[in-house]
Order: sequence, then C-alpha cells, then structure tokens
Amino acid sequence: MSTIVTSSKLMGDGLYQIVGIKHAASSKNRDRVYTTYYCLRPYSDYELDKTETAGVAVEEVQTTEDFPIEIGDVVKFYYGKAMGDWQPVTDYKLIDRQTPFDGKSPEKKGEPEKKDSKQV
Repeated sequence: MSTIVTSSKLMGDGLYQIVGIKHAASSKNRDRVYTTYYCLRPYSDYELDKTETAGVAVEEVQTTEDFPIEIGDVVKFYYGKAMGDWQPVTDYKLIDRQTPFDGKSPEKKGEPEKKDSKQV
C-alpha cells in the first residue's frame, strides 16, 4: 500500500494526492464516462487562519477525461473555461508518482531476479 503524503513541503498550493478513483458511465449517454478523483490536499491559508482544523482536507475532482493517474500520485489539475457552475478539468501534471512498488514491478513466481549487467 502506498504512503499517504501530508507534508506541505510536497503538497503545495494546488497539489492533490489521489486516494481514490471512481469511473461511472453517464446516465444519459452510456458511451460517456465520468471520472472522479478523491484527493487529499493541504488546508488553505484561509482555512488555517480563520477556522479550526483537524485531520486532512479532502476534495473531489470530477472530469470527463480518464487520465493515467494512480492511487498515491501527487498531481496538479488544470481547469478549462467555466460552463455555468462547473469548471472542467482539461489536463493534469504529475508531480510525484507514489506506487506501492516504488516504481519496481513485482517479480513473477518462478522467474529469477534480473541482474544489472553493470553489477560485479
């Protein structure tokens, strides 16, 4: 399982750590899929200054895009032009990849460990 990052050093303003992902088909058009990213985010300066806070701040980010984002990743979302009271997410930037294997794939059973040819 990946580690939850709550450090404000890594999760600066506008950065989100993904803790859940939900894909759901539109009730009107079954070909259209909506993606909801459940995210941890740092408390805003306003929240820290004007309110009592405990735990971590969370946010749901909804989009019609299916980005190659995984649980644990830290990302920054970019928003398009607002349509009424909804502002669509149009792109993202991967800030830090947090995979359960730290970028390494698990070995398949029965396969010997691959050695780097540069090792002695």
